Amino acid sequence: MGPGELTPSELRSGELCSALPARATNAGRAPGATLLQVEDLSKAFGSTQALDNVSLTVLGGQVHGLVGENGSGKSTLVKILAGYHAPGPGGRIVVGDAVVTGGLAGVHSRQLGLRFVHQDLGIVPELSVTENLFVDRFAAERRLGLRWQREHAKAAALLASFGVEVDPRRPIGSLPAAERAMVAIVRAAEGLRTAPGSSERRGVLVLDEATASLPEAARRRLRAVVDEVVGLGHGVLFVSHFPDEVLAWADHVSVLRDGRVVADRPTAGMTEGDLIELIIGRRLQDRSELARQDVGRVGSALAVDNLRGREVMDFSFAVRAGEILGLTGLVGSGYDEVCQVLGGAMPARAGTLELEGRRWPLQAWSSRRAVEEGMGFVPQDRQRQASSPRLTVSENISLSLLGRHRGPLGLLRRRELRDEVTNLLSEYRVVPPDPELPLGSLSGGNQQKVVIAKAMAACPRVLVLLEPTQGVDVGARNDILAKLRDVARQGTPVVCGSTDASQLEEVCDRVLVLQRGKMAAELTGPEVNEDRIVEETYRSPA
Repeated sequence: MGPGELTPSELRSGELCSALPARATNAGRAPGATLLQVEDLSKAFGSTQALDNVSLTVLGGQVHGLVGENGSGKSTLVKILAGYHAPGPGGRIVVGDAVVTGGLAGVHSRQLGLRFVHQDLGIVPELSVTENLFVDRFAAERRLGLRWQREHAKAAALLASFGVEVDPRRPIGSLPAAERAMVAIVRAAEGLRTAPGSSERRGVLVLDEATASLPEAARRRLRAVVDEVVGLGHGVLFVSHFPDEVLAWADHVSVLRDGRVVADRPTAGMTEGDLIELIIGRRLQDRSELARQDVGRVGSALAVDNLRGREVMDFSFAVRAGEILGLTGLVGSGYDEVCQVLGGAMPARAGTLELEGRRWPLQAWSSRRAVEEGMGFVPQDRQRQASSPRLTVSENISLSLLGRHRGPLGLLRRRELRDEVTNLLSEYRVVPPDPELPLGSLSGGNQQKVVIAKAMAACPRVLVLLEPTQGVDVGARNDILAKLRDVARQGTPVVCGSTDASQLEEVCDRVLVLQRGKMAAELTGPEVNEDRIVEETYRSPA
């Protein structure tokens, strides 16, 4: 068996994680050997330079933070380390004694001692917790007739050793977000201990926004896992949007901005203001200098009270007729969950919704009810949730128009329907304006225009959009934002969830910033500008 090759191993619970309290500081964690070096790594996607000669070093026995704004290159770097993307020419990755210049394959990363917890967790929702935990071992052993009772017992013991108590037989997709994340974290951390030669060789645990969906109790459990991992001599690359958390957990931090490393230094002596200034390129204003305005709820067309979901906790807000309200925050803040609940795409655990004087419990709100009550919704994932790429442009748009183009006997007035679709393609500047083309043959920006045209053509009483211009070119972006302003001028209340601060500044009358499920700031009037939105997004809650 060659060096670094994965071999079957019996799992023994309780050896990696004990119930350690979170350290108050990271002082005294001595650096060990160099476990991971990234040297002059670059990556371009077309004309976009995602990474530009990025270098960093992860040492054993330490936590290395990696921070930056959305689009700074953090996820691209992690995906290169995981083997999902190949780097551009010129750079190299050194893992232990192995030098890699042409990119890592996923199995190669694992053999070299890299373990990952990605933003999407890398789980298979339909499989059980046990199957997700031990998938690598099952694949390596290729055994038939597994003794499932024994495997479930091993899984339960392993999870319990990390303070996670879930039924290992359950499909992992049925678990709450925090428990799914903890299972993925347990799998990665345990993989370091059971890797071949793990008693002599040290690896690196890569946590890519692993705390984003975790409540406070789960974050404390993860902190204990991280402390134990580095205590055994492994390294941790900790990617996070939360500056306060990075300073509390990490010994060293690298800051990415526009694909470049703008800072690489120890965290000792660094303040949260220092780190935020490095992330966004400017100093935050003092909170006492920031004027606030109480907008109130007078004349509101839509009001939500005490919304509670997977991430959101007792969130209340109101939108007036003709107002464009922006919702924003970091990954895991819950801004996107609010939009999905309003659109009926995600259930709520509690709360009420009031629309033009009528009230509903949000637990009973659904996509059908949302449509029936005139709630137009444009989700973030247009291909899976808002359209059918194989159907024609006309068939996609027509789904929202069929009701008003039927005659007295229920017969469809096809010419009338076709004329309205043709007019919509012209109005929304869809290119090419051919209603019979498959939607999937259009560019991403034109597909997005079709999805928005379909939602707006139904004349909704409220329009809710999540990342409406994500992945579209500048021309399509301007067209979409112009249509949102047109709709608002006609008196329709609009809720726009987005992480694009410049977009929110351009189109919104008011912006609510969420942090960890709660409202952290309300920006109105001249406060609705890109700088303030970014500042409040990264500022720690008062």
